[in-house]
Amino acid sequence: MKILGIISLLFLTSCVSFYRATIGSGNTIGRFKSSVLDQSGNEVEKEICVKETDSVSTDQCSGGGVKDYNTKGKLDGMVETVPQFFGSSSWGWSNFFAFNNFSTTLVDYPTNDEETKVTVSRVALNPFIFYNFGDNVFNGGKGFSVRVGSGLSLSYQLELSFERSSTGETIKSEDPFQIGSASFFEICWNWLTIRSEFGQIYLTGAKFSGISDTKLTINTGKVGLYYTYYF
Repeated sequence: MKILGIISLLFLTSCVSFYRATIGSGNTIGRFKSSVLDQSGNEVEKEICVKETDSVSTDQCSGGGVKDYNTKGKLDGMVETVPQFFGSSSWGWSNFFAFNNFSTTLVDYPTNDEETKVTVSRVALNPFIFYNFGDNVFNGGKGFSVRVGSGLSLSYQLELSFERSSTGETIKSEDPFQIGSASFFEICWNWLTIRSEFGQIYLTGAKFSGISDTKLTINTGKVGLYYTYYF
Protein backbone atom coordinates (compact mmCIF):
# COMPACT_ATOMS: atom_id res chain seq x y z
CA MET A 1 0.00 0.00 0.00
CA LYS A 2 2.85 2.36 0.88
CA ILE A 3 4.59 1.65 -2.44
CA LEU A 4 1.36 2.19 -4.41
CA GLY A 5 0.85 5.54 -2.71
CA ILE A 6 4.35 6.75 -3.60
CA ILE A 7 4.06 5.52 -7.21
CA SER A 8 0.69 7.30 -7.57
CA LEU A 9 2.12 10.60 -6.32
CA LEU A 10 5.14 10.29 -8.59
CA PHE A 11 2.80 9.69 -11.54
CA LEU A 12 0.62 12.68 -10.64
CA THR A 13 3.63 14.99 -10.37
CA SER A 14 5.39 13.72 -13.50
CA CYS A 15 3.38 16.07 -15.74
CA VAL A 16 3.99 19.15 -13.55
CA SER A 17 6.74 21.50 -14.70
CA PHE A 18 9.55 22.68 -12.46
CA TYR A 19 9.47 26.16 -10.94
CA ARG A 20 12.80 26.69 -9.20
CA ALA A 21 15.98 25.04 -7.94
CA THR A 22 17.98 26.07 -4.86
CA ILE A 23 21.53 25.40 -3.80
CA GLY A 24 23.35 26.66 -0.75
CA SER A 25 24.67 25.88 2.69
CA GLY A 26 22.69 24.65 5.66
CA ASN A 27 23.07 23.68 9.30
CA THR A 28 21.31 20.39 10.10
CA ILE A 29 20.47 19.03 13.55
CA GLY A 30 19.11 15.53 14.04
CA ARG A 31 18.03 13.60 17.14
CA PHE A 32 17.56 9.81 17.09
CA LYS A 33 14.93 7.76 18.90
CA SER A 34 14.49 4.01 18.84
CA SER A 35 11.23 2.10 19.29
CA VAL A 36 11.67 -1.45 20.59
CA LEU A 37 9.37 -4.11 22.06
CA ASP A 38 9.88 -5.00 25.72
CA GLN A 39 9.34 -8.46 27.22
CA SER A 40 5.63 -7.75 27.57
CA GLY A 41 5.30 -6.85 23.88
CA ASN A 42 4.81 -3.15 24.58
CA GLU A 43 6.56 -0.56 22.42
CA VAL A 44 9.15 1.44 24.36
CA GLU A 45 10.81 4.59 23.00
CA LYS A 46 14.44 5.33 23.83
CA GLU A 47 16.60 8.31 22.93
CA ILE A 48 19.78 7.30 21.06
CA CYS A 49 22.90 9.47 21.36
CA VAL A 50 25.69 9.89 18.82
CA LYS A 51 29.47 9.91 19.08
CA GLU A 52 30.98 13.27 20.03
CA THR A 53 33.38 13.26 17.06
CA ASP A 54 30.38 13.17 14.68
CA SER A 55 28.81 16.37 15.96
CA VAL A 56 29.51 19.94 16.95
CA SER A 57 26.81 19.69 19.63
CA THR A 58 27.78 20.11 23.29
CA ASP A 59 24.54 18.67 24.73
CA GLN A 60 25.99 15.68 26.58
CA CYS A 61 24.22 12.38 27.28
CA SER A 62 24.48 10.82 30.74
CA GLY A 63 25.76 7.51 29.33
CA GLY A 64 28.26 9.05 26.89
CA GLY A 65 28.06 10.80 23.54
CA VAL A 66 25.92 13.80 22.65
CA LYS A 67 22.21 14.12 21.97
CA ASP A 68 22.28 15.72 18.51
CA TYR A 69 23.79 14.83 15.18
CA ASN A 70 24.88 18.27 13.99
CA THR A 71 26.56 19.54 10.84
CA LYS A 72 27.40 23.06 9.71
CA GLY A 73 28.02 24.39 6.24
CA LYS A 74 26.96 21.27 4.36
CA LEU A 75 26.00 21.76 0.68
CA ASP A 76 22.25 21.45 0.32
CA GLY A 77 19.49 22.09 -2.21
CA MET A 78 16.17 21.06 -3.71
CA VAL A 79 13.93 21.40 -6.78
CA GLU A 80 10.30 22.57 -6.59
CA THR A 81 7.42 22.13 -9.03
CA VAL A 82 5.27 25.10 -10.10
CA PRO A 83 3.02 26.11 -7.16
CA GLN A 84 -0.70 25.62 -7.68
CA PHE A 85 -3.16 27.88 -5.83
CA PHE A 86 -6.71 27.28 -4.66
CA GLY A 87 -8.61 29.86 -6.69
CA SER A 88 -7.50 33.43 -5.98
CA SER A 89 -6.46 32.65 -2.40
CA SER A 90 -2.97 32.56 -0.90
CA TRP A 91 -3.33 28.86 -0.09
CA GLY A 92 -1.58 26.49 -2.46
CA TRP A 93 0.25 23.22 -2.92
CA SER A 94 3.46 22.08 -4.56
CA ASN A 95 6.22 19.43 -4.36
CA PHE A 96 9.87 19.47 -3.33
CA PHE A 97 12.39 16.97 -4.64
CA ALA A 98 15.52 16.61 -2.53
CA PHE A 99 18.54 14.39 -1.97
CA ASN A 100 20.45 14.04 1.29
CA ASN A 101 22.98 11.72 2.86
CA PHE A 102 24.81 11.47 6.15
CA SER A 103 26.75 9.06 8.32
CA THR A 104 27.14 9.03 12.10
CA THR A 105 27.86 6.61 14.95
CA LEU A 106 25.13 5.69 17.43
CA VAL A 107 26.13 5.15 21.08
CA ASP A 108 24.62 2.32 23.18
CA TYR A 109 22.96 0.86 20.10
CA PRO A 110 21.63 -1.77 19.48
CA THR A 111 22.50 -2.65 23.11
CA ASN A 112 24.29 -0.82 25.94
CA ASP A 113 28.07 -0.30 25.64
CA GLU A 114 27.99 -0.81 21.87
CA GLU A 115 28.46 1.53 18.93
CA THR A 116 26.85 1.25 15.51
CA LYS A 117 27.67 3.30 12.44
CA VAL A 118 24.59 4.27 10.43
CA THR A 119 24.82 5.46 6.82
CA VAL A 120 21.82 7.00 5.06
CA SER A 121 21.45 8.12 1.46
CA ARG A 122 17.94 9.03 0.29
CA VAL A 123 15.90 10.88 -2.31
CA ALA A 124 12.62 12.41 -1.20
CA LEU A 125 9.41 13.74 -2.70
CA ASN A 126 7.71 16.19 -0.32
CA PRO A 127 4.15 17.13 -1.34
CA PHE A 128 2.92 19.99 0.84
CA ILE A 129 0.24 22.61 1.39
CA PHE A 130 1.36 26.16 2.15
CA TYR A 131 0.16 29.69 2.85
CA ASN A 132 1.91 32.51 0.98
CA PHE A 133 2.39 36.15 1.99
CA GLY A 134 3.49 38.38 -0.91
CA ASP A 135 4.01 37.45 -4.57
CA ASN A 136 2.46 34.09 -5.45
CA VAL A 137 4.80 33.54 -8.39
CA PHE A 138 8.07 35.29 -9.24
CA ASN A 139 8.25 36.67 -12.78
CA GLY A 140 11.77 36.65 -14.20
CA GLY A 141 13.09 35.62 -10.81
CA LYS A 142 11.98 38.85 -9.16
CA GLY A 143 9.60 39.19 -6.22
CA PHE A 144 9.20 38.85 -2.49
CA SER A 145 7.28 36.27 -0.47
CA VAL A 146 7.06 34.57 2.90
CA ARG A 147 5.73 31.01 2.96
CA VAL A 148 4.87 28.51 5.64
CA GLY A 149 3.85 24.96 4.80
CA SER A 150 3.56 21.36 5.89
CA GLY A 151 3.15 17.95 4.30
CA LEU A 152 4.53 14.46 3.79
CA SER A 153 8.07 13.31 3.12
CA LEU A 154 8.05 10.27 0.83
CA SER A 155 11.56 8.88 0.52
CA TYR A 156 13.38 6.12 -1.28
CA GLN A 157 16.51 5.06 0.55
CA LEU A 158 19.37 4.45 -1.85
CA GLU A 159 21.34 3.19 1.15
CA LEU A 160 20.47 2.46 4.75
CA SER A 161 23.14 0.40 6.48
CA PHE A 162 24.15 -0.34 10.07
CA GLU A 163 27.65 -1.51 11.01
CA ARG A 164 27.85 -3.00 14.52
CA SER A 165 31.30 -2.41 16.04
CA SER A 166 31.26 -5.28 18.56
CA THR A 167 30.67 -8.01 15.95
CA GLY A 168 31.63 -6.35 12.67
CA GLU A 169 28.17 -7.26 11.38
CA THR A 170 26.74 -4.98 8.68
CA ILE A 171 23.06 -5.04 7.77
CA LYS A 172 21.08 -3.17 5.16
CA SER A 173 17.43 -2.22 5.06
CA GLU A 174 15.07 -4.32 2.99
CA ASP A 175 12.37 -1.64 3.07
CA PRO A 176 13.61 1.30 0.96
CA PHE A 177 10.31 3.22 0.86
CA GLN A 178 9.57 5.31 3.94
CA ILE A 179 6.90 7.89 4.79
CA GLY A 180 7.70 10.79 7.11
CA SER A 181 6.56 14.36 7.61
CA ALA A 182 8.02 17.81 6.95
CA SER A 183 7.19 21.47 7.56
CA PHE A 184 8.99 24.67 6.59
CA PHE A 185 9.18 28.44 6.86
CA GLU A 186 10.96 30.49 4.21
CA ILE A 187 11.61 34.04 3.09
CA CYS A 188 12.27 34.56 -0.63
CA TRP A 189 13.61 37.78 -2.13
CA ASN A 190 14.53 37.60 -5.80
CA TRP A 191 17.29 34.96 -6.04
CA LEU A 192 17.84 34.73 -2.26
CA THR A 193 16.04 32.16 -0.07
CA ILE A 194 16.32 31.81 3.71
CA ARG A 195 14.68 28.57 4.78
CA SER A 196 14.11 26.63 7.99
CA GLU A 197 12.78 23.11 7.86
CA PHE A 198 11.62 20.52 10.38
CA GLY A 199 10.93 16.89 9.69
CA GLN A 200 10.58 13.37 10.93
CA ILE A 201 12.29 10.49 9.12
CA TYR A 202 11.74 6.79 9.80
CA LEU A 203 14.48 4.20 9.28
CA THR A 204 13.10 0.65 9.30
CA GLY A 205 13.63 -2.70 7.61
CA ALA A 206 17.05 -3.58 9.12
CA LYS A 207 17.51 -6.14 11.91
CA PHE A 208 20.59 -7.45 13.71
CA SER A 209 20.67 -11.16 14.44
CA GLY A 210 19.49 -11.90 17.99
CA ILE A 211 18.10 -8.37 18.41
CA SER A 212 14.39 -7.52 18.31
CA ASP A 213 13.08 -5.42 15.45
CA THR A 214 13.72 -1.73 15.94
CA LYS A 215 12.43 1.42 14.32
CA LEU A 216 14.72 4.45 14.31
CA THR A 217 13.12 7.87 14.13
CA ILE A 218 15.13 11.01 13.34
CA ASN A 219 13.67 14.38 14.27
CA THR A 220 15.51 16.92 12.15
CA GLY A 221 15.83 20.67 11.98
CA LYS A 222 17.63 22.65 9.30
CA VAL A 223 18.35 26.31 8.60
CA GLY A 224 19.99 27.36 5.34
CA LEU A 225 20.82 30.24 3.01
CA TYR A 226 20.29 29.45 -0.69
CA TYR A 227 20.77 30.81 -4.17
CA THR A 228 17.57 30.26 -6.18
CA TYR A 229 17.28 29.75 -9.91
CA TYR A 230 13.80 30.16 -11.47
CA PHE A 231 13.07 28.15 -14.61
